[in-house]
Amino acid sequence: DGVGDGLFGLSDLKTALLAKADIERVQATTEALVFGINSAFASLALGAILFFRVRDRALFWFTALVINLLFVDALSSPWLVQEGYQTWFTTTLFVVLVPLGIISNVFFVAALLNLRTGRAGIVFSSLAVLTFSAYFLHALLPIHLAQFWNMFCSLLFILVWLISFAWVPFVAIWGIGRGNSVGWQVLIAYTVFVTAPFVWELLDPAQFTKMTLVFGDSPSWFTKQLFLLSLSIILGQRLFAIEQARISANLRALDAQASERKRLARDIHDGVAQGLASIKLRLQLLAGQRQASGRKSPDKLGILIGDVSALIDDTRRISHDLSPVLLSQKGLSAALEGFVQRLTHDHGVTVALKVEATRDLSENIAEHLYRIIQEASYNAVSHGKAAHLRIELKQTKGRKTKLEIWDDGVGFDTEKETRRTQRGLGLQSIQERTIMMEGTYAIKSKPMSGTTLTIEV
Repeated sequence: DGVGDGLFGLSDLKTALLAKADIERVQATTEALVFGINSAFASLALGAILFFRVRDRALFWFTALVINLLFVDALSSPWLVQEGYQTWFTTTLFVVLVPLGIISNVFFVAALLNLRTGRAGIVFSSLAVLTFSAYFLHALLPIHLAQFWNMFCSLLFILVWLISFAWVPFVAIWGIGRGNSVGWQVLIAYTVFVTAPFVWELLDPAQFTKMTLVFGDSPSWFTKQLFLLSLSIILGQRLFAIEQARISANLRALDAQASERKRLARDIHDGVAQGLASIKLRLQLLAGQRQASGRKSPDKLGILIGDVSALIDDTRRISHDLSPVLLSQKGLSAALEGFVQRLTHDHGVTVALKVEATRDLSENIAEHLYRIIQEASYNAVSHGKAAHLRIELKQTKGRKTKLEIWDDGVGFDTEKETRRTQRGLGLQSIQERTIMMEGTYAIKSKPMSGTTLTIEV
């Protein structure tokens, strides 16, 4: 019997150890999953700010929030306690980060709904900082005051917790009252992922405790991660809407610019150019009359006629650049041939032009491509000091139109240009036109190595 009891005891111990190992494995997997989700959020948010130059108040506070969560998760990990790495410094850092996370959450949710927290946000943030700052004073107080201070801190903590719990639905309802439909999305997500698990915890604490033991953390923590995921989706929709509004505004601006170009071109051609032509004709008649009467025309009269002729050519060139008539009358290929002739004549550069079928291009796409070629060519000649250019416009196998512009100019550092907050107007215009055509844009250049611009539409 003793041997049997011993065997059964060993069996029970082995089962318990296996169960403990399984629980620890689940806990480690869960911690890694949560940490991975927050790392992905932080990486995407930082990438949007640093590399794509997205400037949005909600995105800034979301980035601060997820970075804060990363550090809080790391500092509250049971692994730190098990390995003996939890020190006074890590505990202090944890106490500092928690109110900062609360503050980030306060301002993020408000910014997501285009609301200003005003004094309420400042008061609540100050209260959160005061509550967690009380931790530092606790160790400095004498023993007879410590108990009173603990009670005071507990009341402050309960107050901050209640405000934190009510802040998101309050701001969501506030946004709904302001006519912001995003408030409904935030309110529904908060009800499903935060309020419902909290009510479940109150109604069935025993089951909640079991799940906490298995997963190593309260199930409400994981549902809050889902709430954060839903907020990130709402934020993504917000950023997408902002970008679409920006593109739409730019498109309207370009359309207005094109209409204004056509009006100016017509006014210059019908007004200034015709007036100069009339002046030239009168000067020529005057010179002819003097010659017919046997009087010699002054040399200044011939010079004046030549100056007026040059002015007529300049006004016609400006009129054509503002609104190329060939583009609307004979198509993109003819317009590009005329542009290359003028570019060669005015700047003395060698241009190799190769244009394949462009009949399938809409008038809008054709004008965008013409303006891109015009802008890139002038950039290459004026800033790049190029002597040779090659312009190719062709159709790819995927029925896309590919534009490639190469020059042998001085080039520039593309990485440095990408990091600049304010880009050159020419490059910015090329990029915006490409986005409006829903195309792709790539530029390769190095100092003293020329430049290649490639666009696919």
